[in-house]
Amino acid sequence: MSDETSEQAGEQAGGSKRPRRLGLWIRIAIYVPLLGFFGWQAVAKFQREGEAADDRFRAAVEQWVEHPPKTIMMPNGEAMPVLELSEDEAVEMGLIDKPGEDPPPASPDE
Repeated sequence: MSDETSEQAGEQAGGSKRPRRLGLWIRIAIYVPLLGFFGWQAVAKFQREGEAADDRFRAAVEQWVEHPPKTIMMPNGEAMPVLELSEDEAVEMGLIDKPGEDPPPASPDE
């Protein structure tokens, strides 16, 4: 009799195990798909960023191949890279004026 009374007292005090298991299954049903979705998005973002980094690296290498740097030695022993630009590239960068254009007028102070 004491076993039966202790079971009845346990059910009254803490309830049965079934609602506890049901809560566990509900949490699993909610959190596993959420974690899967966010994990999938993280992997997709990682792959996109990796591809973008590869594209940037390839563009940098391609630019270096088109215009390989030359180096000169400075008096202090330091090597200084020197890039050569074509006339069109210098015009695009605004370093020189376009050929055939008149230079801007000199200021009257000079």
